[in-house]
Amino acid sequence: MLEAFEPLLVTACKVIEGDPKKKIRMSELNAQEQNLARTLNRFLLSKCKSDAATRVQAAEEGNGLEAWRLLCDSKLPKSSTVEVKRLIRP
Repeated sequence: MLEAFEPLLVTACKVIEGDPKKKIRMSELNAQEQNLARTLNRFLLSKCKSDAATRVQAAEEGNGLEAWRLLCDSKLPKSSTVEVKRLIRP
């Protein structure tokens, strides 16, 4: 679905998924990346509900790349105990 908007968004999202702890600031993005961030932000705002929507809205205004990072980070296990439980009970 993202590919329909902009194929580079898929690549950018995969990079973010690889390191979801690294914050993404609009001021550090070039013009093309800022446009991608705004496009992704509009998409996420239109699709996300409840907790996910709150995370998207918590990101820097218009920064869909940071919003995606927050969403990815929220899905990571927060401790080794959680990870072990996931392995035992998938």
